[in-house]
Amino acid sequence: MAKKPCATCMAINAVLRAAKVPAPVAKAVSNSPAARRADQKIRRGGKRIGQVRTVRKASEYQKKLQKHLRIERDKATKKDGSFRKGMNQAKVMARAHKCVKREIEKEMKVIRTYTCRGAILCTSASTGFTERIYLDDMNPKTAFRITRFRIGNDVANSGSDCIGKLSTREPTDTSDAFWDWGDNSEIAWASLQQNATVTPAPGEPFNLVDRDNLVCGDLFVTVRTRDINSPEVFYYIEMEQVQLDEWRHVIGQISNLSQSGSTGA
Repeated sequence: MAKKPCATCMAINAVLRAAKVPAPVAKAVSNSPAARRADQKIRRGGKRIGQVRTVRKASEYQKKLQKHLRIERDKATKKDGSFRKGMNQAKVMARAHKCVKREIEKEMKVIRTYTCRGAILCTSASTGFTERIYLDDMNPKTAFRITRFRIGNDVANSGSDCIGKLSTREPTDTSDAFWDWGDNSEIAWASLQQNATVTPAPGEPFNLVDRDNLVCGDLFVTVRTRDINSPEVFYYIEMEQVQLDEWRHVIGQISNLSQSGSTGA
C-alpha cells in the first residue's frame, strides 16, 4: 500500500516539477526517507519527542502564486528547462505576483460606488495645496479603489494651467517635484493645459490612475495652479468601495505607507 504523501513531500515535489525535473524523479526524491524524516522534524514542537505541531495551511495568495509561477515559468523556459533570452527567475516571480494581483482584483466584491468633488483654493502659484478626504472607516475588510480622477478650472487663459494628484499620505513637499511616479503613495495624476477662448474652459486634459491602487486609509488631493488670478482648482473623483480579505488589507496598508516604488517589489 502506497504511503500517504506528507506536506513536505508535496512541497518538494512541486518545487522539483516547477524546475522541469521529470515526474518519476521528482516523485522518488520527494517521497524519499530523508524527505519524510525532515517532515517529522518540522512537525515536532516543544521539548517532548512525539509532540506534533499543526502545520500551517497555505494561504489563498500562496496557492494562486504557485499556480501562476508554473504558468509563467513554462512561458519563460525552453524545452530543456533553460530560460529564454532576457528571462530569469526574478522576472518570472515578478510576473507571477502581478498575475495574482490581477486575479485578486477581479475577485474583489464591489460594495458600492462613490463620487467626490470639490474645489481647492490656491493662494500661491509656487506651491501646491492639499485637501484631506476622510475615507478610513476602521474596517479591516473594506477599502477603496480609485477609478477616475479629473481636475479643471473656470478660466479661459492660456496661462491658467493646473496640475493635481491623489495620494494615500499627505505630501510633505509640493514646491518642486510635484509628481513622483516612483512613490507608491501617489496613485493618480491629472493636469489641464488651457488653450481655450471660452468659459468654462475645457483645455487639454491628462489623466492617469494606477490600476493597482488600493486606499486603506484617508485620501489626499493636492493641486497647483500657474495663475493665482484663477485660484480655484476643481477636482472630481470616482471610487469603488470593495470587500476584501484582512491579509489583502494589510498588504494595501503597507503599500500606502511605502515611499519608493522604484526600489521596491
